[in-house]
Amino acid sequence: MKKVLSLILAIVTMAAMSVSAFAVPFVDSIEVKTAPKIIEVKIDGKSYGAVIIDASTEETESGVPMYDKSAAGTDFEFYVVSSADKEQAVLPEIAQNLTSAEEQIKNASDLGQLSVGLDKDIQKAIDTFYGNSAGKISITDLIVSDLFDASLVEGKDHLAQLDSNQRIRFMFKPNFAKNDFFVLLHNTEGTNWEVVNDVEWTDEGYLVVTVDSLPAFAIAMEKTADLPIDKDGPNAPQTDIGTGFNPIYAGIAVVCVGIAAFFFVKSKKKHEN
Repeated sequence: MKKVLSLILAIVTMAAMSVSAFAVPFVDSIEVKTAPKIIEVKIDGKSYGAVIIDASTEETESGVPMYDKSAAGTDFEFYVVSSADKEQAVLPEIAQNLTSAEEQIKNASDLGQLSVGLDKDIQKAIDTFYGNSAGKISITDLIVSDLFDASLVEGKDHLAQLDSNQRIRFMFKPNFAKNDFFVLLHNTEGTNWEVVNDVEWTDEGYLVVTVDSLPAFAIAMEKTADLPIDKDGPNAPQTDIGTGFNPIYAGIAVVCVGIAAFFFVKSKKKHEN
């Protein structure tokens, strides 16, 4: 009986460890979510997905058209893809960037541990938004709702960086409102992450982002945020906020605990008799 009980307890322990190992800070729908919709801007009658601006004067230097898969692919274009669609990315470097960014997030104990000093920048964003509110959250309350790559491509070339005197600006439609807390994280290169501070809301409810490098971005929100379903996206449970918790392992754990309890009570009664 002791051997059986020991075996069951071992299974319970393994099941519990398996559950915690899958606890990653992503919404459950991250694997099927499309990239945020880019809102194009018009310059001299032409539509562009992004604009290159002078870092010192903030004046527009040129517009970058959105990637057109039906074209020859030789133009200088702006390409955006989500982690869910990384296998269909136009260039292998883009898929690699997203895979690396996703692994870094999943392996971090919390988002503040992605880079040295990132926790302080995230906490500053939280303090700025919440002030001394009683409902103030912590970094561990954050979850990644979107992970996408925004890149400049030209034919078969991936142009991840800009010139030192240039910045790139683009606008997208988020699936949350102005009164929702969020942090836009930017994987600048390798394992370096930063908080993007140059983010502004438009009157139409779009987000304008200005950065000096690309490519990978992650949107972090509060775990309890009430995200609306993306009408333009796939039929995914985008309002189902989770931490990667796997109900299968939870079920195994519950069953094992029940069996262990049964044998424990039975064994106890036998000894009493």
